[in-house]
Amino acid sequence: MPEYYFPKSEVLEYIKALSYGFYLETDENGKVAVLVKLEPAIMDSIINGCGLSIVIRNPNLLRRSCTLYVYVSQMILFMPAGMNLVRRMKCLRALIKLLLTSH
Repeated sequence: MPEYYFPKSEVLEYIKALSYGFYLETDENGKVAVLVKLEPAIMDSIINGCGLSIVIRNPNLLRRSCTLYVYVSQMILFMPAGMNLVRRMKCLRALIKLLLTSH
């Protein structure tokens, strides 16, 4: 069962300022939370189980080092603005740990 996550006020303000996009955060236990702000139709697709991918690139090479792909249907791909993980190394380490330990 998913747990509720309540972001810090500065993260919440960042999300509120976005037209659409996403933000990766780690909670006090090191679990990764994905906060998304998207069009209602796209959120519907996510709730109904459409495919999601998070692609992480080397943040020292690309400013847009993390991208969320939403596979709305077989023919439609939605890609919200990427996020820069250079300043988010704690979150990047938690994501890498999660990926390496899950099978």
